Amino acid sequence: MRPKISVIVPVYNVEMYLKRCVESLLQQTLYNIQIILVDDGSTDGSGRLCDEYKKMDSRVLVIHKENQGAGLARNSGMEAAEGEYIGFVDADDYVDETMYEALYQGVIAYDADIAMTGARFIGGSLFEAGGKEEKRYCFDKYHLFETGAERKELLLGTVGALPQEPEDTKYGFCVWKNIYRRDLIFENGLAFESEREFISEDMLFLIDFFRYAGRAVGVPGAHYYYLRNSSSFSKSYREERFEQSKKMLGEICRKLSLTMAREDFLLYVDRYFQSSVRIAVTQEIQYAFAGGMTAGKLKERLCQICHDEEVVKVLKRYPYWRLPLKQAIFAFSVRFRLTGLQRLLVHIRKNV
Repeated sequence: MRPKISVIVPVYNVEMYLKRCVESLLQQTLYNIQIILVDDGSTDGSGRLCDEYKKMDSRVLVIHKENQGAGLARNSGMEAAEGEYIGFVDADDYVDETMYEALYQGVIAYDADIAMTGARFIGGSLFEAGGKEEKRYCFDKYHLFETGAERKELLLGTVGALPQEPEDTKYGFCVWKNIYRRDLIFENGLAFESEREFISEDMLFLIDFFRYAGRAVGVPGAHYYYLRNSSSFSKSYREERFEQSKKMLGEICRKLSLTMAREDFLLYVDRYFQSSVRIAVTQEIQYAFAGGMTAGKLKERLCQICHDEEVVKVLKRYPYWRLPLKQAIFAFSVRFRLTGLQRLLVHIRKNV
């Protein structure tokens, strides 16, 4: 019998988390799923654990490959996927036992190409110390996106948000809390870019998918558990992060321009970019606080970002004063190159 959903898990040196992740999939109330573990050249015991789960349960398929990153590992998993729909889980995260049944019921009830839900974030964020679980419900009831205007609103709300909205993206630009119709992916040749090439391969995949999707359904709840891991690829310090953010901005604009006018998406893309700048500045400061660079080098790096032509252009036109208060203050500090205020804000938020 064909699996209803193939769940793809890129695995790289996550031995201490993998058991919780895989067992959350094995315990799904929707039994008829395929679990594809893609060992991306792990050097710890992760690959061995994958093989043990394959022996334990016939629903588990294991792929061993050389290390190329999560995006290309997902592509390898998609090539082996047999399910009607495809889902993705990061190996250091996990899901509640009803997640895939809830998503599958959604796509069947509405004949949708994609079903989306919310997430729970565990641990501290880039900006704040660890602590309580944070729930983000994208939908409080089933929500169908069907008309052209509705699908456009979904796409824009995935890339960014309006200034007054609380989060930088209304619906989230991560692929792991959704399921996607497999045939639509293969008929249109969709695939992930490498995260070594683009800083958010998830968003680029979603933009491409929404270009071809007909119906989309939002499913109430927050079924995905995202572990905020300070050692993860997305949060570890990278000197090239800011330049990669600018490259990402150009690619987002290029893809969106294929289906809509620039004035239709500019406000949403500007929200995305100013948030990327906030992350880049924060990482520079935290890296310096941890002893990774001198105070002089930090000032040089912050001035480079604040004086960047693209940053100046975006923050000159963007209504940052309409953002939530903390975000507005940070954007103000970048707009007027107040590097001392930036350091103070990061210090305060990291220690509250």
